[in-house]
Amino acid sequence: MTKTRFICVLAGMWWVFLSVGILIPLLPLYVNRTLVADSSVVGVTVLIYAVAGVLARPLAAAYLRRHEPWTFMLAMALAGAFAMAATPIVHEVGWMYWLRFVDGFTVGAFYTAAATGLVRDTPSQRLGSALSYFSVPLFLGVAIGPVVGDWLTSAVGHDWSWVASGLCMLMAVPFCLVGGRQPQRATPVGDVVVSGTPFGTPFGTHVPAMTRSEIWRTVAHPAAGVPAVVLALIVAGWASFQAYVPLYGPALGLPATGTVFLTYSAVVIVIRVGGARLFDRLPLVEIVLWGAVANVIGLVTVWLWADVAALYVAAVLMAVAIGLSYTTLLRIALARVPAHEEGAVVGAYSVSYDIGAGLGAAGMGVLVTWTASYSTAFLGGAASGAVSILLILQHLWPKRATYRVQRAEV
Repeated sequence: MTKTRFICVLAGMWWVFLSVGILIPLLPLYVNRTLVADSSVVGVTVLIYAVAGVLARPLAAAYLRRHEPWTFMLAMALAGAFAMAATPIVHEVGWMYWLRFVDGFTVGAFYTAAATGLVRDTPSQRLGSALSYFSVPLFLGVAIGPVVGDWLTSAVGHDWSWVASGLCMLMAVPFCLVGGRQPQRATPVGDVVVSGTPFGTPFGTHVPAMTRSEIWRTVAHPAAGVPAVVLALIVAGWASFQAYVPLYGPALGLPATGTVFLTYSAVVIVIRVGGARLFDRLPLVEIVLWGAVANVIGLVTVWLWADVAALYVAAVLMAVAIGLSYTTLLRIALARVPAHEEGAVVGAYSVSYDIGAGLGAAGMGVLVTWTASYSTAFLGGAASGAVSILLILQHLWPKRATYRVQRAEV
């Protein structure tokens, strides 16, 4: 991947996930105060967003089978910007559900296209560091986004904050245009080898259309199975924290919780950037286990300790969990995968983040409504994290020596 194209990938990801980050504190408050809905609606909204992201993966993979990712990324950025800007116009829960579905679809498709393009264009010996850097704008966006969201909410109100989020996603468009015109590394796709093509033209010619089984593999590829489930269980805990801290924080005396999410993302960025080269050499399964344990400890801490300080301690520990686990589990999933199936594995693996976030937030929303206590969401997240540890010990730990840090060339 050329330097210009890599910068365009990072910049596009930054603007998309800055728009996502702005909504972290805004969405629960908007549902609770502007729409006057209960906590279960927050969970359902997150679930709908996640379902849309899951559905986006196989469609993105099918498109990428024959085309460059940049046209798809451009279209998704435009559609997502529209959905966000249109949300405050309707002021109804039903319409918000539909627009959140569009937004979730566009973000999921954008991420899958960007990640697949990166994997396809990066030599295997540099994949670990490339994926580490690739995750930085995502976590930087959700680090700064909540702080921006808090400021916007107090300065211009909920409605204009939605519009600002849409404008941020729109800023990804010029980077998609520039990145699509850059040359790329020749890479095998299906049964042909394709090289760089101009923006908007087919990525590969004479590539057979995806069969129904191949489309299914982008959602449930066998290589992604256990890593994807482990990630989903870890993310479910983080989703419970992310969805309900904006409502739980004011009860503890912290009216604006953006700094909690800033702390979380700052730690993730330090881990991903500072340890980028180390992730090409460290033992993969051990790293994931450390992350899963940190996740459970963080959630138990915020459940047992009803104090503002506990929010920050939990944020740091869950940052360690995501920082160590996210791309490491993807490396495990890609360990022995042929080059032409990389896109399917990336799609199937990334689906698990949306599934974990959606089901986690929705399930914890029911728990919060049933118990009338936000802290029970964190206990439920800790239970989910404990299951992830059991899966690691049962399925990955016995085979830890077979996972090589460097992906095999096929």
